[in-house]
Amino acid sequence: MMTTVYELFSSGVDQGLLPQMFAYEFLINALLASIMIGPLLGLLGTLVVVKRLAFLSEAVGHSVLTGVSIGILLGEPVESPLISLFSFSIFFALLLQWVKGRSTIPYDALIGVFLSFALQPFALQHILVLRIGPPFWLRLLRNHQNIWIVFCLISSINFICIFQ
Repeated sequence: MMTTVYELFSSGVDQGLLPQMFAYEFLINALLASIMIGPLLGLLGTLVVVKRLAFLSEAVGHSVLTGVSIGILLGEPVESPLISLFSFSIFFALLLQWVKGRSTIPYDALIGVFLSFALQPFALQHILVLRIGPPFWLRLLRNHQNIWIVFCLISSINFICIFQ
């Protein structure tokens, strides 16, 4: 089936009806994929806007940064902390849905609060590295209890401020 499509595009290029770039198979594949998925994403995009979920992708996407930070603190390889990345993102989305079901706060406002809550450990790690300096940071990492105490303290203050 695809060979017929490739031949059709090739004959169009040979006759001068199509630009030369359509001689490549990968470009034909990309064109066909975009023709198939374009209408679906148009409908999905409308649904996302109507249900006020446009901000959700940013919040979950930024929660990945915190997942990476937590993974590195737990000793995952710096090159690919994938387990913590996906775990924290899924946990973040599930917790957001759980709080949404038990709260009267508008959903987009709740997503904004969760976004700031998700970025807080990532920001804490970078503030410690940039402001205090690597030698102190390395000493702090050797004793994992200290970083978890600071992390839990800031997280609980943030949590109390959200749900007061």
